[in-house]
Amino acid sequence: MVALYVVDVWLKYGRTEIFADFGSGDNLRVVEPPQPSLDSSPSLDGVVGVLDAGQPVTLVVDYVAGLKGFLELLEMLVDKLSINGFTPKDIEIRVTAWRYFSEHVERECISEVASHLRRRGVEKISGLQPDQSEADILVSPAIFWGGEITTFHRLEKVYTSIIPIISYGGAVAEILVGRPQDIGDRISELVMQRSHLASEEAYDIIVLGGPGHPTDLYLSSSIHLISAVGENVKDKVVIIPLECSGGLGPQSFVDTLTKKASDDIFGRWVGLWAERAEKNKICMVTATPSSLVEKLLGARHADTLDQALTYAWRVKSKEAKILVLAQSLGSRLENI
Repeated sequence: MVALYVVDVWLKYGRTEIFADFGSGDNLRVVEPPQPSLDSSPSLDGVVGVLDAGQPVTLVVDYVAGLKGFLELLEMLVDKLSINGFTPKDIEIRVTAWRYFSEHVERECISEVASHLRRRGVEKISGLQPDQSEADILVSPAIFWGGEITTFHRLEKVYTSIIPIISYGGAVAEILVGRPQDIGDRISELVMQRSHLASEEAYDIIVLGGPGHPTDLYLSSSIHLISAVGENVKDKVVIIPLECSGGLGPQSFVDTLTKKASDDIFGRWVGLWAERAEKNKICMVTATPSSLVEKLLGARHADTLDQALTYAWRVKSKEAKILVLAQSLGSRLENI
């Protein structure tokens, strides 16, 4: 007698998680984020060792919510500073969450950083001011985001930069130290390598998990996740849970979505979504009204992950092969 088993897959959705019964699991592959690699501490020793202990030190943190290992890297950096003679009062941390184009999401990101680093005694944690152009240390992840590799370039003067290379699944895969302009080619090469997820087996249904809150508070701050589906991926059903309890996002995004105007960044993301929706059937699990999902995004609406999975099985078959990317941050799916 063969024992039957079912596989429940849980994905982040706003502040909570949702799940669905994916059947026996014979046609299912779930890709979890890889373990982060934080073994580049000798490089951090070199960064910290050349700073003048006892003097104020300013860290600018370019924050992406949901990265595996990133907050631990920040804690490690603060510990290195403490070992080298800096007190928590010497350390000032300024946080930017520029990729989201949302003050509300940025406040949530600052709060996440503060909740971790205040355990280390650091109290001076706030948002990066528009007129601030200098930092002793910049910590900026290099990540595949919305179809391109992104790092933070706004500062005019930075003593040194710590660049975590982000892999598929949104995990810190490697840490580079130096000036971005000096190691830019290496950054691009590593991100393209680490973000890529390929498979010798073909799949019919792709499920893109995301980081949940605060990223999926708005459609504008989470629509970029569709770039995980490579341009050569076609004829799939793509399921993407994005709660979007805060609505569509800023007016500039709404105008771009409704074609009343065009914003450069939002225009690129909306264009990416449209291209993927033209080649595949997208089903969005969301609090966004179904009329908007269907009219503006050309996608199928679902209230639950179970509904989305039932739709996908109807389009393909109950024997369809399913790939679940539990965390799609920083990911590029090609030849799936």
